[in-house]
Amino acid sequence: MKAKLKDALKDAMKARAQVRVETIRALLSEIQYDEIQKKVEDLSEADVLVILRRELNRRREEAEFAEKAQRAEHSA
Repeated sequence: MKAKLKDALKDAMKARAQVRVETIRALLSEIQYDEIQKKVEDLSEADVLVILRRELNRRREEAEFAEKAQRAEHSA
């Protein structure tokens, strides 16, 4: 899974897709952080999926908060 993300990062960099590059880098960073915390060289695919779900939920919440903040600005 980590190798696939690294390949996707290379492809995104070649395509100059900045949002994809930033997103994949953030995911790889979280995976590396968990590897360090668990003191393992490679996480299992299940562990990586847990990280992906956690980050997906975090991004959704950030988008919701941003949307609510934008509405609050318009109503003021």
